[in-house]
Amino acid sequence: MRGHYNCSFTGVEFREQFLQDLESSEWWSDPKKTLVLDFAGVTRLGPSWANEVFAYYTKDNRKPDEILQKIQLKNISPVKLETIQVELKNGYRRGKE
Repeated sequence: MRGHYNCSFTGVEFREQFLQDLESSEWWSDPKKTLVLDFAGVTRLGPSWANEVFAYYTKDNRKPDEILQKIQLKNISPVKLETIQVELKNGYRRGKE
């Protein structure tokens, strides 16, 4: 995935618009498939967004380490990374979809 995306997307909107391939179990089982998300210029990342985008994939019994091996995070601050890791550890909380 390449390009610049504004921050007006909810986590669900972002996932549905840009991460559709990740809905496929074949994508997750293919060791060659990875996704790099570049957080350069991202000023805010809240827990609910991290949950809707990243922890969503724990619903299929994927472990946080597996998710972060397949979805690589580039140019991310330690605080934003910690937010994502906490949400992955806590698991997906179904929101309003």
